[in-house]
Amino acid sequence: MSNIWIAAGDGNLERVQHLVEQGQSVNAADDMGYTPMHAAASYGHADVMTWLLARGADVNIRDSDGDTPLHHCDTAAAARFLLERGADAAAVNAEGMTPAMVAADDDNEELCALYGVAPQPQDENTLPLGTHAEGGSDDDEAENDPP
Repeated sequence: MSNIWIAAGDGNLERVQHLVEQGQSVNAADDMGYTPMHAAASYGHADVMTWLLARGADVNIRDSDGDTPLHHCDTAAAARFLLERGADAAAVNAEGMTPAMVAADDDNEELCALYGVAPQPQDENTLPLGTHAEGGSDDDEAENDPP
């Protein structure tokens, strides 16, 4: 069986159409739950997403990490496309992150502007937006400081 996810990610609409006509589901998931919608959203292929949605693809389908296609978007155009078609901007993945939080964590200024959040550049000494260090809070640290 040919790989519908590669075809969708490559923006090869003709190949996606052929594979669906041969019996592959528009919501076909690989071992990680990644679907043609995730692939097309990742690379911003609106024509492929339009075709898939018209044939019943789920705009809010989740992969094994709980990511929706919106979590996978790298461009504001792709995210806007999905939002206009009912994508859930408040969807939380397995790490507790919304698409806006992923965009901020990835320091994607274009998506951050769309979502109205500030980029959060990361280094090895910081945690992603919205997370806390295991085992405590800032209040715990204050209690353990010498007077």
